[in-house]
Amino acid sequence: MTAQARRARQKQATREGILRAALTIGEQEGWPAVTIRRIADAVEYTSPIIYQYFASKEAALQAVMAQGYERLRLALQAAGAEPDPERRLRELCRAYLRFAQDHPALYELMTGLGGVRLDGRARHQAASGVVRLTLETIEAWARHRGVSLPDSLAASETAWGVLHGMATLGLLEDIGFERARVLAENAVSALLRSWEAPMA
Repeated sequence: MTAQARRARQKQATREGILRAALTIGEQEGWPAVTIRRIADAVEYTSPIIYQYFASKEAALQAVMAQGYERLRLALQAAGAEPDPERRLRELCRAYLRFAQDHPALYELMTGLGGVRLDGRARHQAASGVVRLTLETIEAWARHRGVSLPDSLAASETAWGVLHGMATLGLLEDIGFERARVLAENAVSALLRSWEAPMA
């Protein structure tokens, strides 16, 4: 390994350590508790070193958010291994709720519920892979069922809105994810029936 490659690897490892520290603080204490100084203390660097990687706390949290969306995309992609298009779509929906349940603090940061304000354009870009995968899954279902969707993107956004709503309900202690999963199954069934219904 060349010296340049070694430095690049060390720099990447430092960056990942910074993001892990930010994630840990956010999960344990809430996202408003994340500061550059707290991150620096956690990774045992000075604040100026952290600023060499991220210009602000918000920039670091946007990177954590982007990693979260990539983890979600991979989880949904794994659910997409189901060959039947309708079961694949339903598995994708279940995987979305599982992710929110397994990573509640990260999910809140990703979806703007974490108590910190992040750039909307950065969130849109980070979510693009998840949006594209959801769109492709819905379009595959529509082809399989012989359904003509007038606006596939709108259908995808509707499905995502339903899932986000159910995940948000799941995060509430008085409802929880067991109930949210039942509600999501019912909502997805109703959504599919509405797409299959002939246009008036």
